[in-house]
Amino acid sequence: MEKMICRILLFFCLTSCVMLKPRYTDPVYQSEENHNITVEWRFSSESNISVHSLKVHCVFVSGLKVFYHLNNSVDEPQHMQFSGRVQCDKDALRTGRVRLHVSRLRTEDSGLYLCRMATGSGRKVSQFSLNITEMELFLNPLLDFCFSD
Repeated sequence: MEKMICRILLFFCLTSCVMLKPRYTDPVYQSEENHNITVEWRFSSESNISVHSLKVHCVFVSGLKVFYHLNNSVDEPQHMQFSGRVQCDKDALRTGRVRLHVSRLRTEDSGLYLCRMATGSGRKVSQFSLNITEMELFLNPLLDFCFSD
């Protein structure tokens, strides 16, 4: 019950940040299903951050599913939709960047993602969108010729 209350509060905090129009355009990553993609953003200008003091919590807004969660250098469980498909580059974290590798993309991964990062020196909220399209199947023209009437 406590976790659910925290998630609801996080959702309201994150959505209030979305309602404010940022001065920049949030990144939109586009790819086809079954491909891999890397999403990246900077959360600090510091160049030597202790991963042990860092918390990263990312949610897929549709259904408030946990996309990625790092708590004091420990990867925590994700929603089963993303389980085993999202890995974090821990070396990038030390330089103030979050770099998440997402593998085997699915069309249902399309949508808005909100992430909150917290270090000993502050907090930051970022967002990005994924637009995943169905993989196009290209038929071999020779096969079309062989099977035509």
